[in-house]
Amino acid sequence: LGQRLGRITQRAEQLDRLDAWNRAQFDAIPRPWPALASSHRAFASLAQAYGLKELPLVDATSTSDALRPEGFRQVIEALKAGSTPRLFAEQSPPAKTLQRISELSGVPIASVPLAADGLAMGPDGPLSLMATLVRNTCTIVEGWGGRCDRKGGEALVQAWARIS
Repeated sequence: LGQRLGRITQRAEQLDRLDAWNRAQFDAIPRPWPALASSHRAFASLAQAYGLKELPLVDATSTSDALRPEGFRQVIEALKAGSTPRLFAEQSPPAKTLQRISELSGVPIASVPLAADGLAMGPDGPLSLMATLVRNTCTIVEGWGGRCDRKGGEALVQAWARIS
């Protein structure tokens, strides 16, 4: 029980370090930040936690990646009027709806998808939770034209792996 509690405490400490690292990554990007335009509502919590504006590319009540015609039109108009430099998919290849939004708005899709559910895949299989979260942050930051502290992110991933 003592070892288990120790690991839980260590993981909580690492998640606090991840939070501080995430804040530093986002804070390094000049404000106002662009909208986080993604095809999955799973990133609403991330947006809220770090003060990011979210532009969901799906209907809030939808069970698919399809937008109703009015919602589709509003998203295209918002993207054309805004300063969103990148759309973020949660799968590769991106869903057809997201590809169409990209074509009509002129906003490209990030080359690396965000992991919305579960763990991101690496060359040798699923990444750890920490590696997935670091990769998501770097994908967003770099998609917005910022520089991600990959060395600091890798240190978080290695520290997380030592806890196991």
